[in-house]
Amino acid sequence: MRQFTAYIAAPLLAVTGYRFSKAWRHGDTAFKNFVYEHLLCTVKANIAADTLKANFKALLIKVGIIKVYQVEVFKMNKGA
Repeated sequence: MRQFTAYIAAPLLAVTGYRFSKAWRHGDTAFKNFVYEHLLCTVKANIAADTLKANFKALLIKVGIIKVYQVEVFKMNKGA
């Protein structure tokens, strides 16, 4: 159940940029402890959100919506 809900929460996390802190795993409050223990694997949700965001950005680069410019480094040959 916790793994499944992590994948459901991942798109929302990817869009908003929110990530669960260690406080959720440590159970700083009763609510955070309940959510981590019974409802949601916060670590997997964070990782899934980062993966979604990276894959979406790669797709935008592939179709040409985002341009990536390569910077070339030129070495100066002394005495040439």
